[in-house]
This record gives sequence, structure tokens and C-alpha cells, in this order.
Amino acid sequence: MSLPLHFTQTIYNPTSSPQKIFLTADIGGTNTTFGIFEPTPTGLELLLTLHLASNTITNFPHIIKSVQQHLQEKYNAPIIHACFAIAGPINENKTTSQLTNLPWNIDTLAIESLTHIKPLLLNDFEAIGYGIDALPPKDILLIKDSQPLPKHPCAILGAGTDLGKSMLIWNNQKQHYFPLASEGGHATLAIEQPDEFLLLQSLQTHYQNSQVTWGDVLSGRGIHALYLSLNTHYPASDIRTTITNSPNPPAQITKHHLTDPQCTHTLQLFTRFYARAARTLALDSLAFGGIYIAGGIAAKHPEIFTRYNFTQEFHNSKKMSHLLKQIPLYLITNYHVGLYGAARYILIEKMK
Repeated sequence: MSLPLHFTQTIYNPTSSPQKIFLTADIGGTNTTFGIFEPTPTGLELLLTLHLASNTITNFPHIIKSVQQHLQEKYNAPIIHACFAIAGPINENKTTSQLTNLPWNIDTLAIESLTHIKPLLLNDFEAIGYGIDALPPKDILLIKDSQPLPKHPCAILGAGTDLGKSMLIWNNQKQHYFPLASEGGHATLAIEQPDEFLLLQSLQTHYQNSQVTWGDVLSGRGIHALYLSLNTHYPASDIRTTITNSPNPPAQITKHHLTDPQCTHTLQLFTRFYARAARTLALDSLAFGGIYIAGGIAAKHPEIFTRYNFTQEFHNSKKMSHLLKQIPLYLITNYHVGLYGAARYILIEKMK
């Protein structure tokens, strides 16, 4: 069974001849990425990644079988362990998951029956939590400098297909952080300023639902919804026509945010809500170890955190500004942090 034609591949180390392989996956509503790692005495080496659009998948166990055969042909090395990071809740036995934004599910028993591989399952932001310590320092940028307090809680959030969140709690016995799964991106959006009440009405109409969540704003679809809500504020333009006709409107909006007034206003609102979500998470967790921002949107556009008053909005609290000013903010720029986290989780759980 060969790889499906809709896979794309990025080779990191094509000359490696590994003795054993970890198979990892980051399964999101838009993209599914497989990472192939070799465990080494010094850590984890990412050999290659395989990418495909999540909406092209109809039978996930068959995809795993296809990947398995491809790796056998390429490396002649067995997959000894696997771990998948999933954008959706996982059952209490950690054997199945229904993806939030896709019509198919993950069933470890079905995968094992076809491939003899039984993967570990993690929430996608749990995986990011495990991945932070596996990244090189260059992949984490400082947004706001404050002194982190060792062994205090940390927290992660990130906008992509939806908004993900996780808290990290230090375990003295194990001597590392344990991330907690969360579906906090589906909580209701916080509205504060007068102009936002009209915006909320527009978003309720757009989504045909009285409840607007953080993920309805802090996501690719959220950027587009914010842009559409501003149509009556700005005259029609060639850029608006380009965005309307584009198969990927959020990418066009972010592309033009430095030159087009409506796109600029859209990113101002997006950044305001992003900072507000980070502030809420920081207060929920008292994350004196730091807040980490992940997700493809932030990694591709780090300038929004300095251009659009992210830090000022993060500090904007009725009574707790003094606490928020003590919390450092970091940006994770490595798109594959979830893959690294899944591989590190294998080391923690299977390689003791």
C-alpha cells in the first residue's frame, strides 16, 4: 500500500538509518501532520513529516497502514510506539476520540487491529505542553519579559482551526510539568467595550447562534467573521474582492493587515480578544511560570503581538494588573511542537 497522493512530505534527515521509530501525529480540524522520530541518547530526532488535509481522510486506520508501509520501505525500521495529538476530547480509557471539527473519529483498537500499532492519545494542547521542553530555545520567542517563577503553573493557548488551551502543573515526584486537557476554547467570548456589543450581534448573525465562543473569534474562521463584521465600516475595495473570491480568506486578510484599513482593524480586534483570552487564562491558572502562545496564526504573524497592543490588553484588569505584570509571555514558533510533545510523551510513558 503506497502513500496516498494527497500526502506531502518534508524530509529533515534523509540519510538517517534509524534502528527504531516513533510515529506521532497532530490531528487538527484543517491539517493532519505525521512526525517520524528516532529516539537517541540525547533526545529526539525528527526525521521527516507527512502532511495531508484532514477533510480528505475517510478511513483513518487505512491512513496509518499506508504510513506504516511507507516507513518500512523508506527506513526498514519498525514503528515501536505511536502517539497521536487530537483536536477533540478523548474518552476516559484514552482509546477513542471524536474530533470536534471533523466527521470521523479515532479508535485505537481499530488501528491496532489493522496495523498492530496501538497509539497513545493526547489532547492536542496536552501535546504542546509536553513539547515545550523538547524544543530548542530558538523556537520560543519572548513577547513580554517578566521573571518566571520555577515550578509554578504555566498555561498555553493557541488559535488555529479553533482555540486551544491547557494548564501545566509541576509534579515534584516526576520533576516535570504535566499538562491538563481542556476544551476552554468553547467557553463564551468575553465582551467589554461599547463597540463590541454591536460586533457581538454581527457575530451572532454570522454564526446563527446566540452563543459566540472564544474559538468563533480566535481562529481562521474567526478572522474572517471579524472582517465581514466590518464591511459596513469601510468602502468596497479591490482587496475585499480578492478576499471574497479567495479559497482561504483568513490568509488574505492577514497578508494585507499592514496595508488595508479593514484588514488592519480586523487584526486589531483579533489581537485584542487574543490578549483577553490570555489574560483570562492567566487569572484562572495564576500562571507565574509563564503563558505560552501556540498555533499557526501566531507563529506566522508574530508582529501582531507588538503592533496591536497585546501586552496592554493583557494587563488590563480591574484589580489584578499587578499580578498580570509579573507573568511572562512567550510565543512558540515551531509549528511541530505538538509532534515533539507526542514523542516526548512516549518517552515518559513507554520508555521508563
